[in-house]
Amino acid sequence: NHVSGDTYKTCVYGRINLTIIQQKRGVEMFDFFKKKEKGIEIGSPVKGKTVAMVCSGDAGVYGMASLLYEMSEAHPGCELEVIPGITAANSGAAALGAPLNHDYCVISLSDLMTPWELIEKRLAAAAMGDFCMAIYNPSSHHRADYLKKTCDILQKNGVEPERACGYVENIGRENTACEVCTLAELRERQVNMFTTVFIGNSRTKIIGGKLVTPRGYVLPDPAV
Repeated sequence: NHVSGDTYKTCVYGRINLTIIQQKRGVEMFDFFKKKEKGIEIGSPVKGKTVAMVCSGDAGVYGMASLLYEMSEAHPGCELEVIPGITAANSGAAALGAPLNHDYCVISLSDLMTPWELIEKRLAAAAMGDFCMAIYNPSSHHRADYLKKTCDILQKNGVEPERACGYVENIGRENTACEVCTLAELRERQVNMFTTVFIGNSRTKIIGGKLVTPRGYVLPDPAV
């Protein structure tokens, strides 16, 4: 019956009968949910109604699903259901080609919830493990150099400057933009919070302008 969210309302408003009960963005949303320790009441504005917390991508991937489950511990009568979505790692990969077709990990560069020192360790471990990577939240006004730092960390841990990479901006929107590049080129690029960055593994290559990570299948020799 009701939907709580920010600009996501524009995706559903007018399509079905919804009432917007809460609109918050950025730091406002973060501060709002920090109050959960102070006994915030889930669903109190619309008690007895069906309420949707709308997240971009998948609510269970850097979304609000886990927070709502944590908050529900204080409200045993509150029923929750997570509806799966398509996270940027998957939708962005499809736009670029097939960069995540082998083992991969997803890492956020936002240090709002995770200390940068821990993010550095995860980046180093992913590089040493030769994982493909999908990088979320690569930059912001307060973290303008984090992508450059990330590229430096990866190179220090064995990723060569020529490694095939790519990035997608505004995934799923009308002005979606994709680009493939090397790690050295990526280091100098300016991206924003609406960009998802992809780092290939040691076998990733660019085929016809697309970023492709081989699965390992043995292909027939075309000369035979």
